[in-house]
Amino acid sequence: MGDIALGNVIVAKFLLCQEIGKARDLKKLLKTAAEKVGATFLDSCSFDFVPPGASATILLQESHYAAHTWPKDQVVIGVFYTCGTIDSKRAVEFISQELKAEKVWGSITYLDTQKIVEYGLTIKGGIKWHIRQLD
Repeated sequence: MGDIALGNVIVAKFLLCQEIGKARDLKKLLKTAAEKVGATFLDSCSFDFVPPGASATILLQESHYAAHTWPKDQVVIGVFYTCGTIDSKRAVEFISQELKAEKVWGSITYLDTQKIVEYGLTIKGGIKWHIRQLD
């Protein structure tokens, strides 16, 4: 599909998280994760909810990251969308470590192919990435 990689989108569900903070902490976590994979931070917003929970979104030159928390359930759900060659898998791995998540479930869709990567269990031994080609 041409010379430009369209990018990928990761949807991740972090389970049994031990370190879920407020919106400003979530925003900082997303920004740090993006910087670790070489993405360019542009702007951000976040909000704390009652009952407890938070949402944060960061705008990147390459697209965006967003996450939402449910502290009572120890769950964080994130969407990591990047254009070009940025590999957000490392961002997901970093976030899972920082949240002290016991499990991570989700998928990656590569936008310029029909390839979907599914992944599961994390922390002890790292995230296991399993590639499945669509017909």
